[in-house]
Amino acid sequence: MAGGCTLITGGTLTEPKDNGANVGGTGITGGSSRKVAKGDYIMVRPNTPHQYADVQGELAMVTLHMPMAAP
Repeated sequence: MAGGCTLITGGTLTEPKDNGANVGGTGITGGSSRKVAKGDYIMVRPNTPHQYADVQGELAMVTLHMPMAAP
């Protein structure tokens, strides 16, 4: 919706901690980086570490979290 950043996906979480709703960490080791900006569409696969870095301006986005289908 506004702003931009670098999105880091994949790799391994650094110092992972389960907070009940998610697993967070202090960073990502070995991930892939890409610049994202207003109008971009991003899909992050389930259980994939992801982090927003190098935020430019006010970063405003819409997120949609979809449950995984049962096998």
